[in-house]
Amino acid sequence: MSYPGKLIIVEGTDGSGKSTQISLLKTWLENEGYPVVFTEWNSSTLVKTWTKKAKQQRQLSPTTFHLIHGADFYDRYERLILPLLRAGFIVLADRYIYTAFARDVARGCERAWVQNTYADVVRPSLALYFQTPLDVAVDRILAGRPELKYHEAGLDLGFTDDPVESFKIFQGMVKEEYDGMASKENLQVIDATLPIDVQQRQVRDLTKSILKDYEGLHPIELGTGHAARFTPQPTADALAPHSFRPHGLPGQLIVVEGSDYSGHYQRSQALKEFLEIRGYAVYSAGIKRSKLMRQAIEEAKEDQMVGPRTMALFYATDFMAELENGILPALRAGMVVIADRYIYTLMARQLVRGGSAQWLENLYDLAVQPDISFYLESDAETLAHRCLSQYGQLFRWESGMDLCISPDVLDSLVLYQGGLLAQYRHLASVYGLHTLPAIGKNVQKVMEETVLERLRGAAE
Repeated sequence: MSYPGKLIIVEGTDGSGKSTQISLLKTWLENEGYPVVFTEWNSSTLVKTWTKKAKQQRQLSPTTFHLIHGADFYDRYERLILPLLRAGFIVLADRYIYTAFARDVARGCERAWVQNTYADVVRPSLALYFQTPLDVAVDRILAGRPELKYHEAGLDLGFTDDPVESFKIFQGMVKEEYDGMASKENLQVIDATLPIDVQQRQVRDLTKSILKDYEGLHPIELGTGHAARFTPQPTADALAPHSFRPHGLPGQLIVVEGSDYSGHYQRSQALKEFLEIRGYAVYSAGIKRSKLMRQAIEEAKEDQMVGPRTMALFYATDFMAELENGILPALRAGMVVIADRYIYTLMARQLVRGGSAQWLENLYDLAVQPDISFYLESDAETLAHRCLSQYGQLFRWESGMDLCISPDVLDSLVLYQGGLLAQYRHLASVYGLHTLPAIGKNVQKVMEETVLERLRGAAE
């Protein structure tokens, strides 16, 4: 979709001089009277603190590095970039999605998986790529600071312990990605070794060409943004099943799924105790369990303006950190992993908010197939009664109040949970989850017998 505003972005390896050029462009456009707003990579007030902390503690793998930066991007995109473009502003971005395309693929992430994260993002009116020889970039970086940053130099990838040599190797890989996508993504190549003023004249000439049809601030056309929409029934794109890869490890992955207040936590804990009494080593997993993101998610939920894609990527980062650092190591060690909810809950929550099933399946493509998945079925009114009985109050996210279904929180809870349950039922059918009643005398026994049979069969 096209918008009345204009998006101008700069890309390039570290040390290419792109930040200098976009700063000069901003000054010129403002002097010419254009309504300009600037944004830069990794600058979301909601996300950047957690990204900085994770980098300092060196907790990020290539996949979580990609996802947490994706959360940062979408927070700025949903709150700032898209609204500005709809209103007719000129948005200048110091790095855009092509930074992820180049850097995260260079880190070893699959190209199609990285591109899926940003699949429906607005493409720029003008994308400038400042092409720089590596030796020039190194000299510029070292002249401006006493040492190279850890991730900037690619030291997390283990090529070498020498920061300068690692920088050359990693930034060389990033440059190859940029060079390869320049024509495919319509990036305008600027020779970054030219004098700064010469580069700036080229930048201004290209900018003038895309501003010929610019009409300034514009009446806002409603319904053209990217917002969460209550989707109480599965949509057409949710019909095809997706094959997640089997883990092929000695352990067993048991998943307990269910909506809020369905008793999923109590069931998973009881199953853990049952197995430990019988001598099995059990690892407890679940959503909001990673050290990297659990507190970050709680803080994000307190922000009344957080968007659907931003929240989806917060949870995806949390899941991937738990998968890489908890679930897979436990499975390699031959343990039974009991996950108190898994990707199906994360998918259901986004599907009921109008998310694309294909986007979500691709996002969670790195997830492993559970050996057994239970889904605890209930109805919305029962869940509402259980919430009120257990907590004596209702909660914003669990009631779907972010979707503005109803101003009444109890009505919203029942309607939201009803839609969420419909999405769960569809996922249970498509992915072969064992559906059991959330409340029942023999439910726990059925779960225990099913798991024991699986474990005994795996041991034979």
